[in-house]
Amino acid sequence: MSNLTLLEEESLGILRQLEYCCDRAEQQNSKEVEEKKYLEISYVDIDFSVLKKPIDICEVEGYLRENGLDFRLTLDFINDDPTILEVSNNPLDIYTQLGIINGNNIEDIKKKIKISINRVLLIESKKEREAKNTLLNFYFNKSNGELSLYPKEMNKTCSFAVNKGRYKIITILIEEKNIDNDFYISTDKIAQDCGYKDNQKCREGIHAIRGKVEKTFTNIKGDEFIEVKQPDGYRIGKKISLSFEDTP
Repeated sequence: MSNLTLLEEESLGILRQLEYCCDRAEQQNSKEVEEKKYLEISYVDIDFSVLKKPIDICEVEGYLRENGLDFRLTLDFINDDPTILEVSNNPLDIYTQLGIINGNNIEDIKKKIKISINRVLLIESKKEREAKNTLLNFYFNKSNGELSLYPKEMNKTCSFAVNKGRYKIITILIEEKNIDNDFYISTDKIAQDCGYKDNQKCREGIHAIRGKVEKTFTNIKGDEFIEVKQPDGYRIGKKISLSFEDTP
């Protein structure tokens, strides 16, 4: 899952396509671009599915201009017949030229696009590092069922009886987190795999784990340790790093 804002994600999606437009123009009309001092972008050149709403292209234009790429929407008409809107679900369908990117030549424009792409990727990388630094690092010792937070918080640990239901809940949630950090496991599956008679008993076990964690460790709430989303199920929280490891 990306750490970018919606506008940053949309801008990156458009930039990737503008980069492709440059590559194609380089093969077809590079001299024309050098003469005009801009690259024309047609409406059909852009896959608007990267935008939440097609009109978001206006926000993307502003974002790109603020960050050094002289991309301008022109929206030159195919025709001026307003009735075309009656048969189109997208008002941008009435335009043929979406916009232009100003630059001395193709190489100049490609360079500016690449700089803009790298700028967004640097933002994403910075946000990922910041998110990683905010993780709470827990370790679960499978041999004795001890859950510890590192660096150790006053030598605090909480223990879960090996091979009992709560131990199995933590184990299965860690195993799934290692496969897919975003995936929720259904209550049905947890109850079945962990030997609970019914879903209610399973929920009570999860509630007990949360309570024990919250009581043992400061600065962590039980529902942050094990997150729930209905009707999807449960997962280890996004702010939690939890591994099958002894003391590092």
